Amino acid sequence: MITGYWWPGIMFALGISAGAGLIFRGKTWQGIMVMGFFFLIPVFVWALQETQIPWAIIAPLVLISIGVIILVKVLFLRD
Repeated sequence: MITGYWWPGIMFALGISAGAGLIFRGKTWQGIMVMGFFFLIPVFVWALQETQIPWAIIAPLVLISIGVIILVKVLFLRD
């Protein structure tokens, strides 16, 4: 039972650590976004397990989404 919940706890600890570091450097919005990202990973995996959507469908969608995000950042959100 102890090892059944270790990985969501690690994701929450990483999110708090990374987000707090950004917040203390004055980047509040980025810190909140990083915390939210790390907090939503376990929720996303739990939802996939509950709905039993196969990874053969999800994995390509995740990779395509990452590619679209990178393209949007490079093309439209340049400093």
